[in-house]
Amino acid sequence: MADPKEFKDDPKYWWLKETVQDATSDLQRLHKAGQKIEGLIGPKSYGAGCMEKLAKGLSKSVSQLSSFRKYSQQWTRNEIKQLLAKAEKKNIRLSWHHFRSLLSITPREFQSERKAKAKRKELISRCIDEGWSTRQMHVAVQEALGPREDPRTGPRALAKPESIDEGLTEFIDHTEAYLRRFDESGSDRAA
Repeated sequence: MADPKEFKDDPKYWWLKETVQDATSDLQRLHKAGQKIEGLIGPKSYGAGCMEKLAKGLSKSVSQLSSFRKYSQQWTRNEIKQLLAKAEKKNIRLSWHHFRSLLSITPREFQSERKAKAKRKELISRCIDEGWSTRQMHVAVQEALGPREDPRTGPRALAKPESIDEGLTEFIDHTEAYLRRFDESGSDRAA
């Protein structure tokens, strides 16, 4: 895979390329990877297709890189370090998948970043205290988000995304979830 010319001379790109190959096994390196992604594409953002070029150069999906970026925006490096230490004391192994589920807890869903952050912290603390699996975390996040559709009122009202990045990340997340459900159903896409 050829490296995108926009990033070839940037040392952050080369560090990132090496790191994302096995980033999901180390939450602290993954956090740093998210920060590097932000640094590489921050002001360039989507207008120039930077995320797509970066994803292609790193052999990762745009969704994965967006998730790494969002993870580093939602949690500080110190918070991750403290959570990992707390989990280690209780002999709990936190994985990327625990945090990946928490990416759904957004200000859009909880009316403010403060409330969303409080809910993420509550869920990760319960996860560590109760020794949740990644599946249990996913279920807890879905319960926190509430039902997707109320038979009396119809679909849950959605707020306008605060940024293009948030809107695209949410769109990609929903599309990937739909495709996973479709694949799990055993249906044939060609039919």
